[in-house]
Amino acid sequence: AEGVINYRTHPRWAEAVLSLTAGRGADLVVEVAGGTSLAQAIEAVAFNGTVAVVGFLESTEAHVNLVSIIRKHISLQGITTGSRADLEALLLWLAQHPVRPVIGSVHTDYFEAFRAFEQRSQPGKVVVGHG
Repeated sequence: AEGVINYRTHPRWAEAVLSLTAGRGADLVVEVAGGTSLAQAIEAVAFNGTVAVVGFLESTEAHVNLVSIIRKHISLQGITTGSRADLEALLLWLAQHPVRPVIGSVHTDYFEAFRAFEQRSQPGKVVVGHG
């Protein structure tokens, strides 16, 4: 990642993505809102890119321009996270078998954290702290 875009301060965040990528677009857009945000995700994704739809915080319905999907050779991938029963079973297992992730580094700066992640020079998770 080369930058961070706050959708609240940039309601037309797709334009910010295109500006940040010199018009190219992002290779992967993880779409969690649905609704009008899906059209922006399609606008923001690069040629041959992927829009991974994992949620619908705004709405379960969306109006999209199919020509954009076809013209840009976009893959639109729906992703589920499992059922409530799956989550309850996982939480029960975790309560009995605590997981201790390996923390490779902790950062307060998002850009520094992304650089550390890109370098993959250390084992463990890259964590961004706040506050």
